[in-house]
Amino acid sequence: MIWLQSRTPCLSSPTLLGTVLLLLCLASSPALAQAQLTILNWPDYTDSEVLEAFEREHQVRLNLVYFATDDDRDALLAQAQGQGYDVALINGSGLASYARRGWLEPLDTGALTQLGHVVPRWRSAYEASETHGVPYLWGTLGIAYRRDLVPDPPLRWMDLFEPGEALHGLIVMVDTARVVVAMGLKALGHSANSIELEALAAVEALMMAQRPMVKAYGYVDITEDSALITGEVAAAMMYSGDALALAEQHEDVVFVVPEEGGELWADYWTVMSSSPNKDLAWAFIDFMTRPENAARSSLSLNYPSPNLGAEALLPREFLEHPAIYPQGATLERSEVLAPLPPRITRRITEIHQRVLREPASY
Repeated sequence: MIWLQSRTPCLSSPTLLGTVLLLLCLASSPALAQAQLTILNWPDYTDSEVLEAFEREHQVRLNLVYFATDDDRDALLAQAQGQGYDVALINGSGLASYARRGWLEPLDTGALTQLGHVVPRWRSAYEASETHGVPYLWGTLGIAYRRDLVPDPPLRWMDLFEPGEALHGLIVMVDTARVVVAMGLKALGHSANSIELEALAAVEALMMAQRPMVKAYGYVDITEDSALITGEVAAAMMYSGDALALAEQHEDVVFVVPEEGGELWADYWTVMSSSPNKDLAWAFIDFMTRPENAARSSLSLNYPSPNLGAEALLPREFLEHPAIYPQGATLERSEVLAPLPPRITRRITEIHQRVLREPASY
């Protein structure tokens, strides 16, 4: 699913057709006297005041296009051959594939004056991250659950993949093939990056057995109408910052990284090779990397910052919050998802599609 948001009224269609209308509108709108940037991103993943400050500073209009999952973003860009956007937010494990396709512009280090603030670990965490992306935020994937609805806390991935009766029909799993299969691998004692066919077959059997007890494959909303707040869902795979946003709205929402560890991830700002506004695109990424703006984004979204300058501006209680900045065994057991051979990627996609075709019981 795709959402469009803009200061320009004609950019409002939530359909793929809306993406085409977006490009036509950009070409015909009288507002084009003002420079524009089109940014592809997750919904609710930027601080509105930071974006408004950039618009004022650069006299630019930002057109925000949203995707629902990494798989949706991949399909959208594949259909458009990487065209139609100036800046895209890409998960670290996807950078190398995008770069190989020629969709990403190599970093213009001359334009990125704030790059020295970035933690070296995140600059080089993924293939192509040092050459094609600037880290924005990082975090963990774990389980968010309602402690008032779940008598036995789900502390291991197997508690979600083989749920007790109290969770039957009340689980939401993420709808990204690579991620859900990777956590299935961890539940079975394998690395999230295993390419062993026997291990993948075991994950498929595990997911098939779990399918009747899963309410939905998708992502739980983080608004006050969230199914986790209303009680329609009792446990869900979630990213740390989103789970904390829900915990701020309901005292019984708890986030845990399972004992086996979760996914350790980082998202990167990139400039698309097809962008006609590359100078402005680099200026946007540089602006978002300024310590004060990176710190505001981190605080607003409850995610740790990969920016040393930003960390110096963050409150101590934020830096010491274990769900935001995981420490010790939680961090050690969590894994960055590495690029996989094409044949394994196809196998994972096939597993995911077969599971989704199975009917749900709830």
